[in-house]
Amino acid sequence: MRNGSYDEALELEAFCSKLAVSAAGAPAAAALAEEARAGVRLLLAQLLLRLRGAVQLPECLRVVGYLRRLGAFTEPQLRTAFLRCRDAWLQACLAELDAMQAPYELAKRLTDTHRVHLFDSVMQYRAVFADDSSAADAASSSGGLVHAWATYRVKAYLDALAACLPRLTEGAALAGVLEHAAYCGASLGRVGLDFRGLLPPMFTAAAEQLVRRGLAEALDAFERALALHKLQPAQAGTTAAPPPPPADDAAPPAALMEQPPVAVLVNGVLASLNELRHVALPALRLPLAGAVHDTLRGAAGALARLHAARPAAEGQTPLCAPLAASLARVAAPYVAACYGRVYLGAQALVDADDAMEPLRSFLL
Repeated sequence: MRNGSYDEALELEAFCSKLAVSAAGAPAAAALAEEARAGVRLLLAQLLLRLRGAVQLPECLRVVGYLRRLGAFTEPQLRTAFLRCRDAWLQACLAELDAMQAPYELAKRLTDTHRVHLFDSVMQYRAVFADDSSAADAASSSGGLVHAWATYRVKAYLDALAACLPRLTEGAALAGVLEHAAYCGASLGRVGLDFRGLLPPMFTAAAEQLVRRGLAEALDAFERALALHKLQPAQAGTTAAPPPPPADDAAPPAALMEQPPVAVLVNGVLASLNELRHVALPALRLPLAGAVHDTLRGAAGALARLHAARPAAEGQTPLCAPLAASLARVAAPYVAACYGRVYLGAQALVDADDAMEPLRSFLL
């Protein structure tokens, strides 16, 4: 057995068993038979251990053949033992993944491990146990033992992937993982395990969290810049009319440079929209339009509070009127237009006029 001489070991055990029966009562024959049975138990452990390793289909067939000859399992027990061994191998591969590595690399390696080893295990099972009902109907919910196990492993993978997604801080990385996971689902679809339909809700939630976090940071940066900004009295006519439209409406209006806090806000919102364009899933079209609207309204509210804290003298233009005019007449329409570039035709979903409602009391 140490040299893989399994056939010889089985023949020796069979001979010793016959010898013990024919020479009943002979201590030497009984001792020899017991030693042969101990060797068989060791052989059984070695065979099961082999199934817990990196084994290819030809060796799987050979090992299961020896297990059948040993007669240690009934056929249902043998199938269960086979899947337990392959599950242990898959878990051992997953245990080698370093949870401290970059989230993007962890998600990709997690996906690759399931794509390769889960596919191989299912194919090995079907080849070894060709009469299993799941081989004929793998997509059925009652398709057999292997389908139940593989479904459980897919769920475990999706749970692990969902835990990785919130750690991704870039839209491009999120899109890359989505593409990788979709390829895995397509590959496993060849054995009836296509899970691509379960991916959109997971990635929609992750992308929404990523963009909302960026928008919140943009609003925080605006409020910090506003606190440091030195208000200057407005010159006559500076808030009366919007600036002319830029030559290239895809570029930020140059007029924003006159009011740094507003430029900071627009820069932060654009950074969030740049992340969104990588994973602009249809389900996010409406909720993120609301998030952008709320961000603009939050900035208008911050200016309204500043106006209340720093009111202008009677007959004078409010000190924060230039900021308010820049936000309402330049920044808000431009941000809405940018959202319409991410989702074509969605510009109207970001109601810039409604977002500026807190400024109407002093911005005419």
